Amino acid sequence: MRNLEKGILAARDIATAPDCAALLRGAEDLIADLGGFSSRDDRGRYRAVAAHSRSQVLVSASADGMPALDSVYLDIADLNGLRRESEEAVQSGFTAKVCVHPTQVSFRPRSSSPTDRPGHVSSAAIAAGDSGEVLAASQMRG
Repeated sequence: MRNLEKGILAARDIATAPDCAALLRGAEDLIADLGGFSSRDDRGRYRAVAAHSRSQVLVSASADGMPALDSVYLDIADLNGLRRESEEAVQSGFTAKVCVHPTQVSFRPRSSSPTDRPGHVSSAAIAAGDSGEVLAASQMRG
């Protein structure tokens, strides 16, 4: 086992660590560590192990009141797919969708589901990391 597999198995313990600010799992990195080559099937849906690890991180974070960040959407040109996945992430309980490219930050997810909470607000945020790289997430909060 490498670190990512151990991290998924210990997600609950990690969420309770005093210096932990949020939980995030890298789907593609996890699949690579497992010896696979794609977290998604031919229709773009997460394979079972990627879906399981996504749920494990979400539930572990939520159990301790910790923000859960959803993994990047790698099809940079497909902003409609990113929008659909971001909306699904909000509806599932994720705090933010991590972006891998600046063009992915330019949209705001719609609040179109009957399960949306009143007062739901979506906003895009960009921040510079310690080394100057751009870190971006579309943040959703109720």
